[in-house]
Amino acid sequence: MRRALLTVIATGIGLYWVVTFRISPRPLPVQSAAVQPASTPTPAASPPPAATNPSPTPTPAPAGVTGTFTGPVVSTFYGPVQIRITVRAGRVVDSQGLQMPVDHQRSAYISQYVAPILRSEVLKAQSAQIDAISGATYTSDGYAQSLSVALTQAHIG
Repeated sequence: MRRALLTVIATGIGLYWVVTFRISPRPLPVQSAAVQPASTPTPAASPPPAATNPSPTPTPAPAGVTGTFTGPVVSTFYGPVQIRITVRAGRVVDSQGLQMPVDHQRSAYISQYVAPILRSEVLKAQSAQIDAISGATYTSDGYAQSLSVALTQAHIG
């Protein structure tokens, strides 16, 4: 009788773990807000003679870029993420989460907790190479993807 009871309990526990087991989903691809213009191939032309082609001068990087730049909406498993950065004199001075996952109470709590941390990471790194926040990996990755596009628009990084 004792052995049968232990078997039933062990089977129940095993069944519970099998039913509640979750596999981590893969993040969804970025939804680009900007449409890239189609490029048309141009026929190859021979370069002009050296006498008429002076050495090209490099175009300087835009120092002193100022403005606000918005990244695309990035779909994550827990909800959309979109950020806006404010740039002054070529440096990121602010980062705001325009859209963060808030569909569920836990997602809203995590978004509220990680938004200021991600902001400080952006200000410290001045690039999209920010550290992911433990417990908010999908949100952190979506934040970095949206940030990367916004930085590209601002010609930073």
